Amino acid sequence: IEKLISKYIDVFMLIEANNQKYSFKTGEYDLVIQGINSLMNDVLTCDNLMPYAKQYYSINKNNSEWLSVAAATFFAKCENSPMFGSIALELHKVKPTSKSAFYLGSYNLNTSNQDKAIEYFTESASLATDKLEKANTCYTIASIVSLSDKAKSKEMTLTAIENNPSNGAYYIFLANLYANAANECATNENEKRAIYKLASNTVLKAAQVEPRLKQTADSRSKEYLKNVVFDAKTKQKPVKLGCWINQTVQL
Repeated sequence: IEKLISKYIDVFMLIEANNQKYSFKTGEYDLVIQGINSLMNDVLTCDNLMPYAKQYYSINKNNSEWLSVAAATFFAKCENSPMFGSIALELHKVKPTSKSAFYLGSYNLNTSNQDKAIEYFTESASLATDKLEKANTCYTIASIVSLSDKAKSKEMTLTAIENNPSNGAYYIFLANLYANAANECATNENEKRAIYKLASNTVLKAAQVEPRLKQTADSRSKEYLKNVVFDAKTKQKPVKLGCWINQTVQL
């Protein structure tokens, strides 16, 4: 099995090298990768990968190509193991990229080191040149800090939207972030109404960019608007919200 995994790594390294050299064939190489991963799925288990890594890790610590493929393989199959952490760390030392930083972020998150995880995820987002990758990483950060640092969570979600505006899930997440802050940020009933109205306005954008989410967006919007009730004498006017929300909402 170790020889088979070694051959798999060699083939994967060759594919990666050719993919960089002949980038116009990326789609074809992606299909090849899918094919060999499908063939090797039952072999690439954590139990099988560990003996292989112990045998080959020390002699490949400075080989960025080996480290890159090994890190990707462990990330998919064995991301909680200390060996994955070691491989990812060496890769980040030898050739720091958005992927190597993301691997380290994931490892630290899975081993209960959230502060370090956020540090690496933030580095990954700053190194990312692909907009979809950057959006995904920012959304990961937003999800992690949604309870502990809502201001940062909002910032990261907006960055995710900026880089991938067609992902409706980001708007649903942001709307929920606003709604959950009603008691925390509102200083009076009118501000509380404004926060729920903002949540409603935000969640409806999910359906605008991703029509398949219309039912979910409409349902969430109705729930938020249940909290936006006025009596006949109440004058509706723009409400300026402070806290970490910092927006003006027209009621």
